[in-house]
Amino acid sequence: MAETLDLKTAVSHIVQVRRESGESADSPFFFVVGAGLSAPVVPLASAIEEECRKKAIALGRSQPPPGKLPIESYSHWFKAAMPQPRQRQEYLRKLIVGKLISPANLRLAHLLIDCRLTNLVVTPNFDDFLSRALTLFGKEHISCDHPSTVERIDAAQNYLQVVHVHGTYWFYDCCNLEDEIVRRAQPSFGTSVTMRGLLDSMLAHRSPLVIGYSGWEGDVIMGAIKRRISPIGGQPLSVGDNIYWFCHRGSERDSLPGWLTSHPNVCFVMVPEGRGKSADREEGEAGERGGGEGASLDVDRGIEKAGEETLTAQEVLDALIRECGIGAPELTKDPLGFFASQLRKQLWVGSGGESGGDLYLIGEVLNRVERARAREAESREPEALGEMREGLRRSQYSDVVEAGAKLVPEQMAEADLREAMGAAWSAGIGLLDNSEDEILAYRLVRSFGCRVLEAQPSDVEVGSGVAQAMVYEGLTLGALDRWEEAVEVYDEVLRRFGDASEPALMENVARALFGKGLSLGALGRSEEEVEVYDEVLRRFGDASEPALMEYVARALVNKAITLRTLGRGEEAVEVDDEVLRRFGDASEPVLMEYVARALVGKGLSLRTLGRGEEAVKIYDEVLRRFGDASEPALMEYMARALVGKALSLGTLGRLEEAVEIYDEVLRRFGDASGPALTEQVAKARAAKANIVGQAGQGSVPEMTAGEDAQDS
Repeated sequence: MAETLDLKTAVSHIVQVRRESGESADSPFFFVVGAGLSAPVVPLASAIEEECRKKAIALGRSQPPPGKLPIESYSHWFKAAMPQPRQRQEYLRKLIVGKLISPANLRLAHLLIDCRLTNLVVTPNFDDFLSRALTLFGKEHISCDHPSTVERIDAAQNYLQVVHVHGTYWFYDCCNLEDEIVRRAQPSFGTSVTMRGLLDSMLAHRSPLVIGYSGWEGDVIMGAIKRRISPIGGQPLSVGDNIYWFCHRGSERDSLPGWLTSHPNVCFVMVPEGRGKSADREEGEAGERGGGEGASLDVDRGIEKAGEETLTAQEVLDALIRECGIGAPELTKDPLGFFASQLRKQLWVGSGGESGGDLYLIGEVLNRVERARAREAESREPEALGEMREGLRRSQYSDVVEAGAKLVPEQMAEADLREAMGAAWSAGIGLLDNSEDEILAYRLVRSFGCRVLEAQPSDVEVGSGVAQAMVYEGLTLGALDRWEEAVEVYDEVLRRFGDASEPALMENVARALFGKGLSLGALGRSEEEVEVYDEVLRRFGDASEPALMEYVARALVNKAITLRTLGRGEEAVEVDDEVLRRFGDASEPVLMEYVARALVGKGLSLRTLGRGEEAVKIYDEVLRRFGDASEPALMEYMARALVGKALSLGTLGRLEEAVEIYDEVLRRFGDASGPALTEQVAKARAAKANIVGQAGQGSVPEMTAGEDAQDS
């Protein structure tokens, strides 16, 4: 079976292998990087698909996809919305042209500057962000963006090479639909120079480090990996070095094919379990005789920190930069000196008497740059601010916090305060480890930002930064079970920004209220928790902004859960009905998830109240609405609904029907590998075995509903 590692261990493995192979030897690795590196600057495939789906339906093209695979759904809606290849190319071009280079692409370019880890990158992305970032840092490289340019690539050469396996947005024949991608993956009988052949050659000598890539089957990259590691003679084929697959979310591994997830030389790198959670209370049912559900409905931990329960591409690249000990790019250490150096390398600076002369007076430009560089060196700024910059460039975030703590906001100019605020924020979300350094980073953001607000009280951008840092501080305190301190921080957000009308500030107020509710619940102050959720509804119940609507839905769902833990099941049913009234017709995935949660919660309440027939109908409604869903979160609630329906049938004495439903759970989800689904499968299997076993002994298992609220 494939191995699971945390980020620190995986990075240590990778860098050890590279160091022991010797600096002069070819790297044993190459990067495979996907859309995760270009987000959020360029939307992910899921967002593109949703936009295309809405457009296609508006045009009267509502025929559903032919299959349930992500690539089938994406291709179907993209082509339905834009049937002409030129339309699709123009759409992609508009998504990319003029956009800023994403942070993760900058980090990858930084990591590649000296080719210490590898000199080779393979990507299905259409954008040119990585090439632009490398050029920005002064790094020459070779780019291959079409099968006809494959011969440019020679992995054995020690120059940097970037391969766009599906082309770039500049080309009319860039691959984007399922059939186009599959064609690109096919062998050619007319030439041996193909993308497929190039990748096969790479994989024969190197192992991929996979970051931000979803792994669609049929893709030329997945096809090449499969050919390299597919079983031969019943035994998995060994590879020279492990494949390291960095998963953005834990559920990502569940969507990958079995030939990959079961291979012993594949290491899946996952976010540590429970990282960054602000609360971890659950509501569940006592195990019932007859194989009780024991189902848990997590109290929502929905005010995510950036990267909460995810592993971002930037986080992975930061860790590799730190472990490799790569210094800051020259552009950032000495920007004017770097600019002058680049001018000297690329532009002719001749004397007036020479043929051609200095046509653009580049010599004078160089003199001006050098004079500016000298003036900058003479200028005075806090030394610690320079230390913050240097730490940030090297991804040494604890060093940034240590340097920031030396600064005295009252003695700093406004421009320096703003820079220090940004550096401290970057350090906090770069650490994201629930450490004291992370907490201090957010407190530094508040300290620097509040000093700016004293002079510029209407600066919404700075105010939003302060509010967001305080919310993150509250989350981190909650993750450390320091709930009283978390409540104090959230109250400070409300005191400072509670009357704000700007959307960015209102969102952080909603997040602070929600965080306060979770914290009160963790402290056992459930009645106060319910009051805070009511405050969310009072303030934002009529909001039309998607982010605020999401917090209203979250607050209502958590209110219902808390009411159930207090034994107020009838009130909980009313609150779940309010979720359905407000959001039952929503098409946004996040709101659909909360509708599913409310329906499953209502079924649980009804069954606990002894209203089994009504509970069965509610669980059927979950299956009617979401039975064909492929999103992991909705599939989880579908599984819970099936188990809940079976338990309800059991309490009604309809045991044969209950067994049929348990069989349905096993049929649908028996091969699932994610913890949420495997838990439901295990419960279904145990419940069915209990019913069948007791029936074989001539007795009928008694099935009763119970409630078991578990603390975090």
